[in-house]
Amino acid sequence: MRRESMHDAIDERVRQFETSLRRIALGMVEKIIRQELKRLYNRPKPRALRATFKRAAPKRERQERTALPPPVQETIPIGAGRKPTWTREAIIEQLVPFLVGKTAVDATFISRHGPRGLVAAARKTFGRFEAAMNVASLRVSQLYPDGAPGRRMR
Repeated sequence: MRRESMHDAIDERVRQFETSLRRIALGMVEKIIRQELKRLYNRPKPRALRATFKRAAPKRERQERTALPPPVQETIPIGAGRKPTWTREAIIEQLVPFLVGKTAVDATFISRHGPRGLVAAARKTFGRFEAAMNVASLRVSQLYPDGAPGRRMR
């Protein structure tokens, strides 16, 4: 057998191997993407979106409702004996002191050291805890435009 034909045969086998490897890799990627899309499309809708798909009330009822001011939710002081009712503003106000402090803040830390139910209420209201932290960070930047008292740069 000639040396050139032997190299050609090896090159052909390498090309076949690369082609089959590429086909397998693309198949795996396609399978993973299909699984992720299926997971994303089949997950339950957030509570806010579910409410928008309810049947609309008759026009007369809606006009009567819009004439009334929205009910004001009050937060119950922590430790008042009843379960606290968390509003968006109450959650933000409870998160701000943690952000102003010098310690690193995450959901685990606040669930251990913060008010009872704060993390669960933040997840329920904002969808995820990090979103609540982002809103609280915006509040900190509004309250302290020059930087938080514990974290000011000199």
